Amino acid sequence: MKRLLFLFLFLTISSLSFSQGVIYYSTTDGLVSNYATYGLAKDSHGNIWIGTTSGLSKFNGTNFTNYTMQNTGGGIISNLIKTIEVDANDNVWIAYASG
Repeated sequence: MKRLLFLFLFLTISSLSFSQGVIYYSTTDGLVSNYATYGLAKDSHGNIWIGTTSGLSKFNGTNFTNYTMQNTGGGIISNLIKTIEVDANDNVWIAYASG
């Protein structure tokens, strides 16, 4: 009986969590790339930082701001962003991949 109750609760909770749906974003919405997201981080302002094979995107919940080798004037030395970390002072640290 306990197993049946556990299964029922598990299925009920699972169905509730999936009922909210998933939102997919693409370059049409402003994301820098539709391919290979490697790093994700959230800062204290609620911005989501997304590392891709084509650069870095910041999502504020409404709009994307993109940072690439082409539009940062040398601020990003590679578009292949592998890891993102945000420190206690909201500095965004990114690790690049060569190639």
